[in-house]
Parts: sequence; structure tokens; C-alpha cells
Amino acid sequence: MASVTALGAMSGTSGDGLDLALVNFTETEQGFSFDILKAETIDNDPCLAQEVEEAHTFSGERLLKLHSRYGNWMGTKINEFLGDVINQPLLAGIHGPTIFHSPGDGLSFQLGHGGMVAQASGLPCVSDFRMSDIATGGQGAPLVPIGDELLFGEYDACLNLGGIANISIRTGNGTREAFDICPCNLLLNSIARLAGLYYDSGGMLARRGKVNQDLLWQFSQWPHYQNRPRPSLHKPEIEEYFDKKIEESGLSTEDKMATAAAHIASQIDACTAQGMRVLVTGGGAWNKHLISQMRRADYQIPKAEIVDFKEAVVFALLGLLRWQGRANVLKSSAPLPVAGAVYLPSKI
Repeated sequence: MASVTALGAMSGTSGDGLDLALVNFTETEQGFSFDILKAETIDNDPCLAQEVEEAHTFSGERLLKLHSRYGNWMGTKINEFLGDVINQPLLAGIHGPTIFHSPGDGLSFQLGHGGMVAQASGLPCVSDFRMSDIATGGQGAPLVPIGDELLFGEYDACLNLGGIANISIRTGNGTREAFDICPCNLLLNSIARLAGLYYDSGGMLARRGKVNQDLLWQFSQWPHYQNRPRPSLHKPEIEEYFDKKIEESGLSTEDKMATAAAHIASQIDACTAQGMRVLVTGGGAWNKHLISQMRRADYQIPKAEIVDFKEAVVFALLGLLRWQGRANVLKSSAPLPVAGAVYLPSKI
């Protein structure tokens, strides 16, 4: 196909802002090549951010009102982001914060109504990618493996260190095994807040602490780790288990942080093989202490633009594939899902 420009918008479980990436895609025999034309992280509106944090406790009516308001906010920010852009995108592929995720119950809910995004941005919008996968028996997460295969196929695996650490590993014949590994920035940021910090910049707190073997062992006993295949993770279940263990430990903030980093690194190393070339992206890639603890594979950190905006780039691709009616979720069974709901603005 000819080159096509699409926009990706991603706001993940860490709650650290809205990532926007304007991307030009060109299809090749190997997959897709791409150029990031413009990228920016938009700070969350403080009032909205507080509501997002508490949204899982809301009544149905209040949650749906927030769903619309958050979608309008996303669309407005997309419109502002594109204000001076000459090469306007064909569409926007968006993924808002996940509030509920229970694939076994046929449920996943991401904040930000696509219809509101479309109207506020003036762009066709593709959203709600998880549910099509869940409807065909999948977990609805991770969603990015098809992007990993088509955009970053030179790597054996792609590791994202966001609120949750997840990975996709090439298994051959264009297929990938993909799953959530463990909490990452959700765990580290919750400990950082004990020290009045939003996050542990560069892993400085962890570097000053000592790993506590008892707490490390308790972390490793989380029942989730015994499940095969591993189900996708959700913020409330992470907080319920880990926050309690952290509070009961009585350790210094530095020791809690060092232990959490050691736990995350060990869980990641357990999922990779010696010599495997692994692309590392997401906010956790900037945590030098955490990266130093990951020793099993050949972990490679790309240029900053890819570290920070890879998932937004992938959602732009997912939206584009959906617009074209093509499969955009990788899984072992067939047929592959064409995932996402399409919303059109009143004028296109």
C-alpha cells in the first residue's frame, strides 16, 4: 500500500499522561516501515487524573459520565496536538486507561468514549480494541504483539516496562507468545509515593536500599505466578496483594524499592533466554537500576522516541489495520480478530 499517516493515542495503567504519536506507515514485504512525524506526552488534567484513579469505585452512571468527559478531553488534546501539522492523519487509534479487566467474565473497559474522541478531534476514531479478542476467547491483553511483529520483527522479543511489564516472544512462523509478566511501574510508583515522589527517577531510591529476602520471597508467592498460561493483569488485584505486603514489611522506603526492583527483574529474567535480543521500551526503561538487575537476555534500549512512544505507534497501526478490515490481533487460533470499534465525526 502507499504511505498512510495515522495517529496513536495511549494512556496506560501508570497514569503518567497521554502519549500521542503521529506516524507515517509504509507497507513492505517484511511488514511495515514507519516514521514518527511528531510525538508528545500530554500531562493528565489533575481533576480527571484523580477521578481516573478512583473510577473502579464509581457507580455505573458516574463511570459513564467520566467515560464521555475523558473521551472529550482526549479528542480536544488530539486536536490541539495536530493544530500545526500539514500531514493530517487518516484516523486515530486510541487506548485509554483500563478500569476493569476480567476476560473470564467477558469484560474489559477502557476509559475514553471513541465517539467523543472522534467529535472533539474531527478524526475517525478506532477504540475498544480488547473486547473483540476477548469475544474470541483471548485475554484482550497484551494488544501490541502484532505491532511487535510487523514493526520490530528484527528482535526476538519485545518487552514493555509500563505500569505492568509485558512481553511478546517470537515462536516462529510469524507467531508470538505474549503475556503480562508482573507489576512494574505500578509497584515502583506506589513505593515512591511513600517518599513523597511520583516515581523513582533512574532508580536512585532502589540503588540506596538493600534487597530484603523475606519480602522478595513473599512477592514471588503471588498466586498469579502459578497460573499457566498466565492471565492478563489488572491494577486492583496487583494493589490488593503487593500493597499489603509492602505495608506489613516495616522496611525503609529504600529497601522496599530495592526489593521491588529485584522482584521485577527476576520475573522478567525467568521469561527470557540467554542471548535473546529483547527490545525494551516504556517508562521503566529509564530506570537504570532496574535495567542493571535484568541480566539473562541481551536487553536493548532503543532511541528515546521509541522508548517513550512505541505503544502509541502500535495503536496507530492497530487503528489503521482495523480501518482496512485487516486482522490486528495475534493469537494462536484462527480466524484472527479484526478488533476495535470505529466512530466517525459528524464531518469527515
